[in-house]
Amino acid sequence: MNRIVKSLLYGVGIVGFGYATMKITTPSPQHVIDSLSPELRADYEKRKKDSRPAEGVLHMIEEARRNPKDISK
Repeated sequence: MNRIVKSLLYGVGIVGFGYATMKITTPSPQHVIDSLSPELRADYEKRKKDSRPAEGVLHMIEEARRNPKDISK
């Protein structure tokens, strides 16, 4: 077998093994929510129902809009 084809097959095998391992061992979002303590779960549900965007982010956007300076420097 050609070395390039062999190395490609090995690479695909290694990446595929890593992906399969990740899919098997990573819990689903619902599983994580179910495993929370009652206090944390109540806090999560409260924050989930609150659909307002974060006030701090809006404040930063307004500041950037008012300030004509380039913020990346």
